[in-house]
Order: sequence, then structure tokens, then C-alpha cells
Amino acid sequence: MVSSEISESEWEEICKGAGAGFRKIRYNMKVSENCHYGPYAMLVREIAFNSQLVGNHDYLKIPEIIEDMCMGVQKIYGVDVLDRFVKKASPIIVKFKEELIDNTKDKYYIGTALTYLYNKFHSKSLSLACNMCYTGYGVGVKKNNIVSVEVLS
Repeated sequence: MVSSEISESEWEEICKGAGAGFRKIRYNMKVSENCHYGPYAMLVREIAFNSQLVGNHDYLKIPEIIEDMCMGVQKIYGVDVLDRFVKKASPIIVKFKEELIDNTKDKYYIGTALTYLYNKFHSKSLSLACNMCYTGYGVGVKKNNIVSVEVLS
């Protein structure tokens, strides 16, 4: 999307440090710790569609790390890659089954699911307490664990 405006070596520099300030710190944290490598998932599907309501990042619009990189490109080169990415990308929801890496989190997933169900049953608003995020620590989801793939329009 930017090959005519940014050289390959300049892009490599962006990938090493993505921007300035908070975004650079957040980006560097994500690329240096395997708990941030993904893949990521939300336990409660509805939360993904209500990111503003619960104060969450809108992952259906753009992945956080891609947004960090786009903001770095904008700041350094003045090129609006974020808008280009959003126009070209299609949000996808992948439903999968997976064994937990850390079985001690079972109680948190169950508690989160119960909080979500309680709030829905009692017509209470959604909050971050109604969701728990999964991270694969850099280990991809096995093909035979994928239940469905939904491309959103």
C-alpha cells in the first residue's frame, strides 16, 4: 500500500520502532513479549461489535498493532496508511476451539461468561467485565480447530 512512497529499508525501520511516544512504546511492548504475539480472540462475540460501549479497541476496524504502525508512518512520512488499510481490509471472525495454555484461567473464562449472561438476563449494559481475551502466545490456531470463518461486510 505504500511501496511507491516508502522504501523497503524505511519500512524495515518502521517495523523496528513504529512511530513515537505512546504508540512506539505500545508497539515495542507487543513485539518483545510473546503474550502479545496473538492470535487473539474475544470470549464474547457481542463485545467485538460494541467496542465503544465497553471502552475497548475496535478490532473489527483495525488490529491494534497495525494501527500503531500506521500512526508511525503518518507521523514520520505523512502518509495515511490507516485509511488505506481500513478501505482494503475485510473484518473476519474466526470461531475456533482451543485448549487453554494456562489452565488456571479456566475460572476467569467461566466467571466472565457468567457475568455476560447475568448482565444480558437482567438487561444490564455490557462492560469489559463481560469479556475475557484469549492469546495464543504466538502459536497459531490449528486448522482442525477452526469451526467457522465469517467475513463481515
